[in-house]
Amino acid sequence: MNHKNSNRPLAPGSLVDSVDAFFDAAAKNLKDGKNYKYCTPKGRPSVPALLEIFKGDFKGKLSTWRNASPRTGTPKNQLRRTDDLIAIFSGDPNRLFHHSKPLVRPEKQDDYNEVSAFWRKNFQERMSELIIHLQSYRNEVVSCLFELEALSSKEKVQKPFAAPSLREPRIGAKREVKAQSETHSHFAAEANTHSDRSSTSQILNSRLELMNAITAEVSGDLSSYRATTVGPNFLHPDWVVERRNRRSTTPNYEAIYYKAVVSHAGERLHEHRIFFRNTNRYIDKVNRLVEPTERTKFIDDMLERIRLVWGESYDRGPSIRCHNVGFFRVEIVFPNCLIVGRRLEENGPVSGGLLISDPAQIGPERSHFDQIFEAGYRGQETEVQALASFVRNLWTSSE
Repeated sequence: MNHKNSNRPLAPGSLVDSVDAFFDAAAKNLKDGKNYKYCTPKGRPSVPALLEIFKGDFKGKLSTWRNASPRTGTPKNQLRRTDDLIAIFSGDPNRLFHHSKPLVRPEKQDDYNEVSAFWRKNFQERMSELIIHLQSYRNEVVSCLFELEALSSKEKVQKPFAAPSLREPRIGAKREVKAQSETHSHFAAEANTHSDRSSTSQILNSRLELMNAITAEVSGDLSSYRATTVGPNFLHPDWVVERRNRRSTTPNYEAIYYKAVVSHAGERLHEHRIFFRNTNRYIDKVNRLVEPTERTKFIDDMLERIRLVWGESYDRGPSIRCHNVGFFRVEIVFPNCLIVGRRLEENGPVSGGLLISDPAQIGPERSHFDQIFEAGYRGQETEVQALASFVRNLWTSSE
């Protein structure tokens, strides 16, 4: 595979390779000697059904996904293709069976269910990681799509807008920083030319505008909440919050969210789901706020807040996952809008973004967030314990 081809698909090569390797591994492990390990509910060996799905229904979709490029085609089509792959691996019944154009025909539903059971039994961890990587790639495509849509309403487009290029080969590879900066500057400069789209989307030109928008939403309807964050900022004790607020010019939506959660103390907030990435950037932020002599107090206060929010039996509070889903796209889904922040560097601040209020986009984004959240969810007790362990060991690795 030639990774240097300028028309190469936007999908990083290692992601394509991972998908291929998964298909190959699954196909090779169906036999035990001369005997088939698995049979379909119809009683015939799974191998023919599996290979038919691989080489026919799904392999064709994989080929079109691999060969398509949002830079030369349309991000919307590539987004649909990526959604199809995520549905295949996550087992989303709505897209697989109940869609107006289902991925699996009714006569093959039993075959797919058998194949899916085989995947889950033998490749659950690998499959969950693959879904995460596909979602990370999907976020890149969505970002391209948002930028193109935001620019499409200009009355006279002097030259076509090209989607930003990617570094060539790796899962999670950054966009070129230079290209990112140029794109963001262009994106911000065009903001005032799209007032006719303000009812469904709003460009947030700076970190301050982004934080103001998030704060406004957190202060309103929180009947549902989906968020990705670098770490457990919203659990910071009051003395850290006050110190942060004195030093920062941006509002602190995390502190507002904490008060909202505590106001529902004792309730299980099933419609609140949070990814804690627990990254070095979070540790850097804490180091700027907490002196070395205050670390023990900070940890104790954080653990106390964890107990307050989730309880000794882990039967309350929002659902969480401790998993790094990537740095580029920072997403928060509210009941009536989607806010997407963009981070240009892994350890850099969020520098702007987009607010989407179109229900046709909010619902699907919430569903995709939930698919990824559920793919590797280990249960509330395990996830909260993982968060507590992260807090206890914040400075262990550096000392």
